[in-house]
Amino acid sequence: MARYGGELGAPLVMTAGSYLDHLAAGDGDWYPRWVNVLQLNWLYRPGGSLVDSGVAYTIETLHFVTLVVRARLRHGEHSD
Repeated sequence: MARYGGELGAPLVMTAGSYLDHLAAGDGDWYPRWVNVLQLNWLYRPGGSLVDSGVAYTIETLHFVTLVVRARLRHGEHSD
């Protein structure tokens, strides 16, 4: 974000993940114990399964990577 944030054309860029959900819930027991023990918090969505979350995150990540590659190609930037 620090490097390319200005090129997005947005007045504000914010990455919050599920922080706002945690804040709204107001409790410390957001994840089931087994998720905390296995440190899979990043993959777990309350009300969903790990498979659903994994698919959603994979699709979102692929979409993001596609946008970055397109932007780099448009601007003629290549990795060194």
